[in-house]
Amino acid sequence: MSSPHRKTPAPVLRHEHTTGLLILTVTGELDATTTPLLHRQLDGNLPDRTVIDLSRVTFLGVAGLEVLEAAVTRAGRERRRLALVTSSPTDLRILRLFGLDVRVPVYPRLSDAIREVASQVP
Repeated sequence: MSSPHRKTPAPVLRHEHTTGLLILTVTGELDATTTPLLHRQLDGNLPDRTVIDLSRVTFLGVAGLEVLEAAVTRAGRERRRLALVTSSPTDLRILRLFGLDVRVPVYPRLSDAIREVASQVP
C-alpha cells in the first residue's frame, strides 16, 4: 500500500539540442528522495556542453544542491561547459549562498543559456 505522503520523483527530461549540447529539464521537488533521477542523467558520458533547466523546480533541497555541486565540479575537471537556468529568487539565493553562481553561469531563461553555452568553445 502506498503512502499518501510519498513523493513522486522529480521528472528529468533529457533533450539533445544539437550535437554536443545536452539540455536536462527538471520539474517538481529536487530533494533527497528525488535527486537519484538527476544524478543518473549526470553520471556517465556527457557532451561538451550541458544546460540544467531548474525553472520548473518547486523546491531545491540540500540533496539537489549536492548533485548540482558534483555536476559543476565534474564539468570543471573535465573542461566541459555547464550552465543552470532559474529565475526563482529562492533558488538563486541558495545558489549564491553556496557559491555555485560564481562557479557556473546561471541564466533566467533557457533560451539565454542555450545561446550562450552553444556559442562557447569547450
